[in-house]
Amino acid sequence: MAEVRPLTVRGPMLPFSLDLDIEGFTLVSWELPPYRLARWLPPGLELAERDAEHGRVAYLSVFVGRNVVRRIGGLPAFPFRIPQLNYRTYVRTADGPALFIFRSIVGAHPLGRGLRLLPALSGEVMDFSFALDDDEEPSVEVKVGRDGDELAFRVSADQGLQPIRGFASPEEAIRFLGDVRDALYPQGEDTVGLMLSQHPPLAPVAGHLRDPHFNWLIDRGILTPLEARYPLCTLFQRDAPFPVQP
Repeated sequence: MAEVRPLTVRGPMLPFSLDLDIEGFTLVSWELPPYRLARWLPPGLELAERDAEHGRVAYLSVFVGRNVVRRIGGLPAFPFRIPQLNYRTYVRTADGPALFIFRSIVGAHPLGRGLRLLPALSGEVMDFSFALDDDEEPSVEVKVGRDGDELAFRVSADQGLQPIRGFASPEEAIRFLGDVRDALYPQGEDTVGLMLSQHPPLAPVAGHLRDPHFNWLIDRGILTPLEARYPLCTLFQRDAPFPVQP
């Protein structure tokens, strides 16, 4: 049997604070058999599973949004806009649930390339198209990769939230899937980084998912093509303040 080394959690290493807003905060989530997500966790992390009518389930979320950096280290900054995509699942820690980002992508922007070099962050720079529509019913359209070969979809906002399967209320689903205090991401075989992201409670509305193409997830057997079209829930928020502390 292979030796399992203890997992090291490396604390936040940003040398400064960031104040940013997320434009078009979008979270698309699925309820999946735990085995499909467990292999993406390093040894030492445990999935945050829940009981469902059809057995134990874990959760996959796709986050996409455009980060608008307004202050760096307490000083005003000319707003930088960086689109970001995260694939994430949820894990149990001594302090409660945390999200685990197993793949992160930022837009091909000079600042995005610079952020990738920081030891506290992990991500890949890739072609990224992000369009936010400010009509009465806001919508976001995103393509990642060459011609959307990694991911492509549209979300139109809808007022109110429908009941979400497996949660007592939409608010409980938002707390579990969106308002997660700590974010972990891989930094090697036995180390994960911790990104402390204190943000106000989210207040999203329901979103209509249009033209979904989750190619990377399907190609790796995390989602089936049919599942990709029918997520557990799609949450959308036009603007979300998100101060990131050092």
